[in-house]
Amino acid sequence: MKLDDLNTTQDSFSYIGSEYHKFSNSKFIVAVKDEEFPDRNLIPLFYYDEGKVFGIDTYAMSKIHTSIPRNLDSETYGFSLLEVVKISQGDIKADDNWFDGSNKPKCWTFRTNINPIENNEVLEVFNGEIDESKGRVKINEDALHSLITELYIEKSTAFFVETESKLIGPFKALRKDTEGYFIVEKHNWKIFGEYENKENSYYSTTVNDIQRKLIVPSTNTLNLISEKNFLSDKEILEEFKEKLNKADFDINEINSVLNHIKEATEVNSIKEYVENNDRIKSILEKTETTLASDYKLLEFLPQVGQIKKDIEVLTTNKFNLEEDKRKLQDTIEQIGIDIEESKDSLEKLEEQIDNKVRTKDEALKNVNSELEEEINKLKEQKNTLENEVKSFEATKKLEDIEAEIRVREKDLKDKENQKSTLNESIDSLRKDNLEVQEDSQKTLIKLVREKKYFDFLSGRDLVDYDQQEKPSYQPKTYCDNPNHNDYLSFRTLVLDKLTKLGRKYDTHFVDNLLISIHQNTLTVFAGLPGTGKTSLSRMLIKILTPSERSTEVSVHRGWTSQKDLIGFQNPLNNKFHPSSTGMYELLSQINTETQHGDFKDLPLAYVLLDEANLSPLEHYWSTFYNSTDSIARENSLLKLNLGDSTQIFYPNNIRFIATINSDQTTEPLSPRILDRVNMIQIPQQLQFESNIEFVNEEIEHIKLAYAKSIEYFNLLDFREDKIITTKSEKVDKLMSIYSEIKKKFKDLQIFISPRIDIAVKKYFTIATKVMVEDTRPLDYCIAQRILPLINVQGDKSKEKLEGLQIVFEKYNLSYSTDILNRILQSGEDDSFFEGTYNYFLTFSYAQGL
Repeated sequence: MKLDDLNTTQDSFSYIGSEYHKFSNSKFIVAVKDEEFPDRNLIPLFYYDEGKVFGIDTYAMSKIHTSIPRNLDSETYGFSLLEVVKISQGDIKADDNWFDGSNKPKCWTFRTNINPIENNEVLEVFNGEIDESKGRVKINEDALHSLITELYIEKSTAFFVETESKLIGPFKALRKDTEGYFIVEKHNWKIFGEYENKENSYYSTTVNDIQRKLIVPSTNTLNLISEKNFLSDKEILEEFKEKLNKADFDINEINSVLNHIKEATEVNSIKEYVENNDRIKSILEKTETTLASDYKLLEFLPQVGQIKKDIEVLTTNKFNLEEDKRKLQDTIEQIGIDIEESKDSLEKLEEQIDNKVRTKDEALKNVNSELEEEINKLKEQKNTLENEVKSFEATKKLEDIEAEIRVREKDLKDKENQKSTLNESIDSLRKDNLEVQEDSQKTLIKLVREKKYFDFLSGRDLVDYDQQEKPSYQPKTYCDNPNHNDYLSFRTLVLDKLTKLGRKYDTHFVDNLLISIHQNTLTVFAGLPGTGKTSLSRMLIKILTPSERSTEVSVHRGWTSQKDLIGFQNPLNNKFHPSSTGMYELLSQINTETQHGDFKDLPLAYVLLDEANLSPLEHYWSTFYNSTDSIARENSLLKLNLGDSTQIFYPNNIRFIATINSDQTTEPLSPRILDRVNMIQIPQQLQFESNIEFVNEEIEHIKLAYAKSIEYFNLLDFREDKIITTKSEKVDKLMSIYSEIKKKFKDLQIFISPRIDIAVKKYFTIATKVMVEDTRPLDYCIAQRILPLINVQGDKSKEKLEGLQIVFEKYNLSYSTDILNRILQSGEDDSFFEGTYNYFLTFSYAQGL
């Protein structure tokens, strides 16, 4: 039966039509490697489903791409080029990168889902010739010789041979001789013989320009026509030699044997016996021996009378027969000598193996001894530590500890009350201070104006009004830290310092913080009060850079422009008046460093915007708004226009970290801001162990140079190429899943900009190299760049979000799944916002507001 006929039926198998196709040892696809791309593609032959065979939908899956999982290094994954294999694990999925006209397969699966054929599930029929006299077969298709050598001889796999329209077998291949034949013997899978050769005996197809014939025992019918005794000339001679050794050539015994043969002429096996003796006769004639007339062959001569004459000849030639017998015995003795020599060689090999085993055992004993010694040392250290702990516990009574705890709890409560009172006082003073500043500023402007007019009328020189103080430049070299020379050693330093400060975070969480902060101008920390957003920001800044290269800005309600964050240009005296935030001083320092060309050897500058959304971020931060998409070049630095005569040049080496809350007192973040930032939620389970206070002297700055930041985080600044392109199978796989998720957001009518696409791929290029879990980088990108865009209403939107939830769970996106669950819960809550599904409502919902 031709497999092409099965492929055209309506029952043909395809991965299309169902989301998953799980395979097993009872449901699998039989396939071979694609000769054109053997390390990438498979050609499916048919689908086996619990004893039934179905064709393949060749339009949908003429070929299957096989991806290499992260933990599999082999490019050929252990299978011969022509070996018939099966996909019996995992599933097959559509390849989103396929398009009309593409030479890529439309679907793919992992290589670890591919397994060898076992337990004679599928057997093969080869076209060839059978040389029974030498116990061998010749396979006509030369290309299949390597398959038999590599697979069939190694695994003793059964196969059939089709010769002269006859189906003979099953055979087992032993080795290949010098003439290109395969030495074979009968396989015990089925009775050896000739089987019916019909259309339903096997499935035939042409793959890789080679005709293949496959037998599936559960569906193909194998009917035995006649049993055969497959014996080579050597085996027949051995049989004949045994008979000669048993006979003494006595005339009476010969007559007795002849009579016995006469009685057995009607036995069914006599035909086979005659055939074997005919072959013996032919062999003896070729070797010109005197044993040309087997005494048992006499019965089959046409004239019985001739028997006596032949017996007389046998008597006459008895001497010759004895001579031949002696020669045979000499041959047997020589064979015995050869066997003894082989035994000696075998003993030598066994002795060599024993020596190697002893050597290996001694090495293992040495290793075990060293390990035991190390374990004993560790046990001693453990006992020492346990004794120290017991000693400490003995010196401190439980009652004293409890009393101390009660005292500290009371002090903490008193300090919290004091803090609350101080915060109220500070808020009141801030309001008073703002009013005083406004009044003072108005008075100052009036006085300056009047003084300038007075000086002008008095004839004084007005040049001094336009002069501004220039800070003196003191070159400093901060970045001389020898403890890191790549990203991993740098990350380890950050983790160690955070741990010492009481923040025991997962490694991938710290990776996400560092990549997000360095690849984005602005990174936003969000979360419940008390999760440590502000303190974590301070710690990171103090770890990464000295205090003179950072500033902390407490955002106030009512900020409307850059004058609140940086300052303003006074039109009366043409001087720039900085705000009290310290931003202008930091920018002036960076401007000076830029003019002297030292910026690549210095750390980045960091700004903390605490409570950033008390005022609209896009208003007071508008000066830096466009820099989020800007790239610095040697001849094209970033520029800030602060006034008519005040400009700041900087090489894109400033990073902002903002902390936000979401309640009735805060401003929402606009879509333009969300399109440009990473929104990192600080989960409750990542809270710090203790409320450790710290000062600058307690933290040794890592001092990561700007040039190293460009290298570690794949920044685009000061590169000749404008777009970073790195070929990575991990990145391509994550981008494929990302495209699938984007389609779900398109159904929700949520637009994801090209800016976000570029940022996501840029993030992947670093995260896939340092994060162990395959989908962890995608999880962070979805949670921080995509989920903050969610603001939808209605039951239909809820259904689509639940569909998105299934996709998240499918790819094990645990971080994103948790946030999406809270979005759905906040929309289901019986409150004013019921039916509204908004990312920022998760903060209020989680707080029980």
